[in-house]
Amino acid sequence: MGFSFNGKYKWDRADFEVDYLDGDEIPFISSDWTSLNNKDNNQDTNSIELRNTIIKSCKRFNFQSSGLELNANVTMKGESSIWIFSRAPEQSVKNKSNVFNKNTSVIKISKEDKCQRCFISFGIFVDHVEDNNIKENGSENGHSRNFQFKTFSKRQLVNFSIDKNKNRYYYENDICDLKVLLIDSADEKITVKVYSKKNF
Repeated sequence: MGFSFNGKYKWDRADFEVDYLDGDEIPFISSDWTSLNNKDNNQDTNSIELRNTIIKSCKRFNFQSSGLELNANVTMKGESSIWIFSRAPEQSVKNKSNVFNKNTSVIKISKEDKCQRCFISFGIFVDHVEDNNIKENGSENGHSRNFQFKTFSKRQLVNFSIDKNKNRYYYENDICDLKVLLIDSADEKITVKVYSKKNF
């Protein structure tokens, strides 16, 4: 998956993984944070490969004084997903191993394999109820797996590839180009809009 990058703002990156237990998704960060810089940028595509990666802005946002607007151009390939986290508390952001919290808003956009069917899910993190095995092995190198993703709503996006003749390139390469717009005004609502490349 590629993330458009202009180098204007500073970002940090870390390794990102998702465990699955009885159908529950348990995302966790499996490394410390490091700086994301221009050398990570693909000059040909002006993008960054984000396979199994989480990034965060080094700039802190105070929602009491302003909202947040996020624009991202995303290329999804094969069976893939992008997670967007908003409203991560300051104390969690500073933690080297985690940014997840019960107050964090979660948006997940997923693509199915060998087609362009995409879904968007909205939810939050809830306490992960551990069995004995998970409790003994649920933390590696100090990286927490305390929360699981609880979905409140899941909707299918428009099938962007109904016409195979017009979208042969995307079929043959099993990719889907999306533009994602997230607006968080720090009130009760978070607005997310997803467009296909043909609507850019």
